[in-house]
Amino acid sequence: MDIKSKVHVSIPFDMLIESYLDALIENRVNPEISFNSKSLDNYSKKDYEHVAKILHSHGLSVTLHAPYMDLCPGSPDPKVKEVAKFRFIQVLDLVPIFKASSVVFHTGFDEKKYYEVRNIWLENSLQIWNFIAKGLKKFNSKLMLENVFEKRPEDMLYVIKELDSFKNVKLCFDAAHAYVFSILPLQRWAKTLSPYIGELHLHNNYGNWDEHRGVNNGLIDFEELLNIIAKETDKIPVITLEVHNDEEFWSSLEYLEKIWPWKEEEESDER
Repeated sequence: MDIKSKVHVSIPFDMLIESYLDALIENRVNPEISFNSKSLDNYSKKDYEHVAKILHSHGLSVTLHAPYMDLCPGSPDPKVKEVAKFRFIQVLDLVPIFKASSVVFHTGFDEKKYYEVRNIWLENSLQIWNFIAKGLKKFNSKLMLENVFEKRPEDMLYVIKELDSFKNVKLCFDAAHAYVFSILPLQRWAKTLSPYIGELHLHNNYGNWDEHRGVNNGLIDFEELLNIIAKETDKIPVITLEVHNDEEFWSSLEYLEKIWPWKEEEESDER
């Protein structure tokens, strides 16, 4: 089994264009390209087109990750919301260039900040997610909403169920985020969210911080977790390694090959 062909690796655009493009091509690794304010403001359309052309010419599949730092799409402050929407539109403009099959966005929900204005937060968030989902649909691309500081899976269901009419909206489940920031066991997360999962971000930690270690270097039992999700989902999600170390990326691939729970005949190009 060629495990590399079945997964993506997270990589910032500036790192990709400056250092890692040749390595990805040589090793035939599918990228999930992440963008921050720097990579959205300091590069030109020609830069994006140059990278996209090379990736496509080698038959690689591309997904994108939208910026998230200091962006609060559900903020009660309209000016803060405006900045978030501006950055998200910048990413939308990149979708047809990279022919991205999906784009990951953080929900931005933090109970410590928004608990007392939860309904306002939801209403504001849905305005942006409706806009993004419609924009992505034009390019046959999916919106993947990722958990970060959510303490329980119901915090994700609170949003995703309101977007049920959009067939191109799914959840990106990050078990490592849940392991650090949640108050509930990962098995509960996996069983609750599985019907809505369209993507998995895989990395590990030891429960103290979001360390982005290799999949087999931490306290999370991914063999158990992936088996739960595989039993509950009818299609293989997009699998993205978010490992911040070259050596641990390769060891993660070896580990995934051993524990991969999906059978070959279940695989489908349609995600």
